[in-house]
Amino acid sequence: MAIVEGNKKNTGLCYNRLADVANLEYEYSLSEEYSLKAIAVWNELNDASNLSTAYSNLAELYFKRTDYGKSIDLHKQCIALDVALKDSLGIRYSLTHIANAFHQLGQADSAVAYCVKSLKLSERIKSKRGLIANYNLLAQMNYDKAD
Repeated sequence: MAIVEGNKKNTGLCYNRLADVANLEYEYSLSEEYSLKAIAVWNELNDASNLSTAYSNLAELYFKRTDYGKSIDLHKQCIALDVALKDSLGIRYSLTHIANAFHQLGQADSAVAYCVKSLKLSERIKSKRGLIANYNLLAQMNYDKAD
């Protein structure tokens, strides 16, 4: 699919959407390609908010591919951007995903530490979705530990 160049922001948004669609269709290589193109646009435009979103989407793609290290690294980049943006929901989201990636790696101490950080932030910002996600993850970690 050809994307008409000109309006860089619209181009970045198109790449983000194409990455999402490819991901939904299990076309992970194509999703990665579009995500990287979107990241290049957001870097060029110095658009921290959209860059964080693109990093987060790519991090989830790497998680699906079981490349947990890359997923963690990208979510840490999201946190750095989201701190600058004062985006508490974005920070909470990345903390939870980092906790889950560490859990998948069998690094229980790191998983619990990130989950607790996310849980505390969820309580502070009154994020019901965050509370549910973190309590669920803590329960899963406890269940897996029992095996």
